[in-house]
Amino acid sequence: MKYFRLSCLVCTVLFNVFQMTAQNPASQGPPDIPDMAAKEADKLMLLLELEDYQVFLVDSVLQHDMAAMLEEMENVKKSGASNQESYIVVSDKWLDGIDRAYQKIFSEKQWAKYLKSTYGKEKKKRDKRMDARTAPPKPRKQN
Repeated sequence: MKYFRLSCLVCTVLFNVFQMTAQNPASQGPPDIPDMAAKEADKLMLLLELEDYQVFLVDSVLQHDMAAMLEEMENVKKSGASNQESYIVVSDKWLDGIDRAYQKIFSEKQWAKYLKSTYGKEKKKRDKRMDARTAPPKPRKQN
């Protein structure tokens, strides 16, 4: 009986959570780009000790490039692309552009710290993927 009550309570709580999530219109629709850009700029400000003008520039770059990336991804979706690679190519292109903008905004010391962080690790992975896409195919060995 004790387990029955507990399981009923858990089911009721889960049902209410799912119902509230489904009824929340804010959880659906396009992401709030200015808010996402501001949060990311704040993270970078704390990590790299950015000056105010640098935070402004980072936020501006992010707002523009995130909106453009989402628009291009929406176009890929509308074109009927069904493989994940299409989305990765678009994402890599825009994130690489953001990194190039960051390199111009950050000082050498800040850029080095950026590359040592998890952001830099993601950049290395992205660079490898982009290099693999642009590299000529290796010739096959003839037997």
